[in-house]
Amino acid sequence: MEIRKIPYLDGGRELCVTGSCLLTASEDFIGDAIRLFEGDGAFVSHAAAVVRFPSSLVSVERVTLIESLEHGPTPTYLSHYFTGFTGRLFLFTPDGLTPEIQAGFAAWALDKALKRVKYGYYAIAEQTLGHVQEENPNVEIFCSDFVAQDWEANGINRLTSFPPTLAAQPSDIPRWWSGSVVELVGPFVADA
Repeated sequence: MEIRKIPYLDGGRELCVTGSCLLTASEDFIGDAIRLFEGDGAFVSHAAAVVRFPSSLVSVERVTLIESLEHGPTPTYLSHYFTGFTGRLFLFTPDGLTPEIQAGFAAWALDKALKRVKYGYYAIAEQTLGHVQEENPNVEIFCSDFVAQDWEANGINRLTSFPPTLAAQPSDIPRWWSGSVVELVGPFVADA
């Protein structure tokens, strides 16, 4: 798969719309291990939902990630995400996003964060042996399954050739859904 590179500060930030997904390929032991266990050409190790909250809800319009981490779904500004991160960043945008789907996507993700849904440690451990069944999103969930369930709850369905009951691994996202993927390249913060 050939992936176009786009400078984050020169067009890439604008592509980070609500309903898209940031895929990371961190250059550390955990990222390498996840890609190794996923096999089958895995090129990323983590997925995070992208939400653009309007400036009426936050101090200034910013790109926000809501990602399922060890303590549950957690919102963070994308600009903070880059502190200490080494690796590559990809942005996947599914086909068919509408304002209604985007509003539902943001609401679903924020609801799970506010409910403090737990991280799916058991499911992620099982994922090292192959795909697991999707869990109940109100109980526990891991990163790529969080994004997948959010899309599906809001009408963005996976391609019919992929089982709807299996939990998606991060590298499955651009294979299991129709859409576009680009690599975001730095710098990610404008000079002061």
